[in-house]
Amino acid sequence: MALIAINRPVSGTKPPLPVSINWGHPCARGLALCLLFNEGGGAPVDLVRQRRPALNGTPAWNSGLMFDGPCLDFDGTGDYLDFGDEPEFSPTFGPGFSCFTRFRKDAATTNRHWLVSKGTGSNYEFGFYLGDGVDIGADEDIVAVIWDASGNTGGLRATATLTSVGVWTTAAFTWAGGLATPDVFFNGQPDNGASSNSLTGPAGTASLLLVGERQDLGGAEFNGAMDILMLWNRQLLAPEIAELHRNPYCFLMPRRRTFWLNSAAAAAALGPPQLHPSVNMRRQQATIGR
Repeated sequence: MALIAINRPVSGTKPPLPVSINWGHPCARGLALCLLFNEGGGAPVDLVRQRRPALNGTPAWNSGLMFDGPCLDFDGTGDYLDFGDEPEFSPTFGPGFSCFTRFRKDAATTNRHWLVSKGTGSNYEFGFYLGDGVDIGADEDIVAVIWDASGNTGGLRATATLTSVGVWTTAAFTWAGGLATPDVFFNGQPDNGASSNSLTGPAGTASLLLVGERQDLGGAEFNGAMDILMLWNRQLLAPEIAELHRNPYCFLMPRRRTFWLNSAAAAAALGPPQLHPSVNMRRQQATIGR
């Protein structure tokens, strides 16, 4: 009698805790932060380093998308998460930077509602927010900003598509580094709208990573729900963003489980193994070619 350990990849629904990152998956490469908001209570856990942020205000746990687990509700009046200052949260830590989130806004944007940000004073780094049409773009769009070392605005890009109250949306931005302007994505698709760029060099690296708030800008807290937030220290490719929109859990799997080899009940409960889509595609191509 022997022991085997089985890891099964996660399909398109939010996995219950405990869950692990499959670091061999392409979408996990360079991952710096991974929040699934599937705890249902207390502070959410970053799966990359198993750390919890400080909770500020009274964010509330509620039901998220149908059949897809809980979400965290921010009321727009002081609710946010504080992850402190970590090097890997800075856009200049790697050869690029990316952010992916899924959210539902519960009120019209009145003053740049911040989904996530890292910056204060002379140490502005990056931000992703629901726009009010002041800096760039139009009211109710989504804006990504990489701030400039000189304290200027830096590089901004707004989505061409506008958000709607009460509608779940995935949004992402990627940055190639250097003096590049960020690229933005709306529901998995490239959606570059208005942009401006005054970047002259990298920003500072000594500010707090906040979810739902910007450190030095009161009255701009996010009003709505969030059930996914991820950061990478590299520029994600457009097909990776599309894959994350379809299945944001593609690089996750339940924690290792152990069964006796001769346990028919355990084997039956597991069902057939779930293979990576590329494996199934190769099998289909092989079948067609016969």
